[in-house]
Order: sequence, then structure tokens, then C-alpha cells
Amino acid sequence: MKRFFFAAALCAALFLAAVPAYAAQIPVVAWVWEDQKQVGLSGAAFSLSTSADLPGDTLLITDETGRLVFPDLSEGTYYLHQASAPGLYLPLEEAVAVDLTADGSLSVEGHPAREVSVMHRSGHHVLLIACAALSVVPMIVRLIWLHRNK
Repeated sequence: MKRFFFAAALCAALFLAAVPAYAAQIPVVAWVWEDQKQVGLSGAAFSLSTSADLPGDTLLITDETGRLVFPDLSEGTYYLHQASAPGLYLPLEEAVAVDLTADGSLSVEGHPAREVSVMHRSGHHVLLIACAALSVVPMIVRLIWLHRNK
């Protein structure tokens, strides 16, 4: 019986030594401006890594309120990468640096924060410019044809 309790105590000690004593989370909120107010953007995909150049392997997608949480992280510097944005919204061009301290507080790009806030810009202007450019092409072709056939 003593051996059983000794083995159980040893297993418990090994388990507690292997489990990190600290785990925190990084909350992210993706949003857009609609009707003069902030609205959560659902369907934006993000990953977290320890490298500014390489995105992480795990993608998390924002819920209907535009929020997601990267759980069970140890302290250190992480980089938030955006894989995609829904609709015509433009994703982040560069990774966002997030520092996580031992007490669970966040610093985003060197500024204290409670969460990582990502504001998305609309890509509608790119679509409008493309449509305008494509509508001018037939007129240019017609003018060239008329000029050559004088």
C-alpha cells in the first residue's frame, strides 16, 4: 500500500512539474465602421506565431461579434497574422506584435491594451477603380480603331 501512495505522489509531482504554472490568453476583436459605429466583423481568420515573418499553423476565425481568443499561452512576444478577411474587406498587411507578461497583461505594438483591436478597411474603392478602368478600355479600343480606319 505504501508503494501505491508513493507511486501516486510521484506521478502527481511529475504531472504538476510538467504542466506550466502560468497560461494566459490573447483576445482579438475584428471590427469595421458601419453607420457611424463599430461593428464586429465575423469570418476574419487569424493565426498567432513567435515569428513576424511566418504565420502560425492554427487558424482561428472570428465569431458573429468579431471576437476570438488564443488560449493557454505563456509569457513572451507573439505576432498576430491575418490569413483572410471576409467580403471586400482588406486583411492586415503586416503582423501585429503582442507582448504577453507573466501577470496576463497585454501590450500591442508597445502600448498597453486589454485586447488586440483590428479595424478593417473596405476594399470597395479597389473594386470601383477596377470597374472604372475596365469601362474605359472599350472606348480606347474604339478610338484606336477609328483613328486607324480614317
